[in-house]
Amino acid sequence: MEMIIGGVYQGKENYARKNFPDITWKKGSELLEKNPNVVLVSEEVGYGIVPADAFERRYRETVGRICTELAAGSSKVTRVVCGIGMVLKNA
Repeated sequence: MEMIIGGVYQGKENYARKNFPDITWKKGSELLEKNPNVVLVSEEVGYGIVPADAFERRYRETVGRICTELAAGSSKVTRVVCGIGMVLKNA
């Protein structure tokens, strides 16, 4: 699995489409089990102001923990900022 992460509107989808032109877009629930060679595109959450709302804080923490596990199981992790991909992991 490869993972592409980045903030909102940082060019993740364009980066993925450029680097994987034959990509077939699927819902997240269909990814890893059925398609171990998947390219996962995910928004980063957790930067910025900590929400006052308890649900929002739990949501950000949960997404962060899930992304951490997915990144650990990925062969490659790329972070996209301003449309530029930076490889964080390439195992």
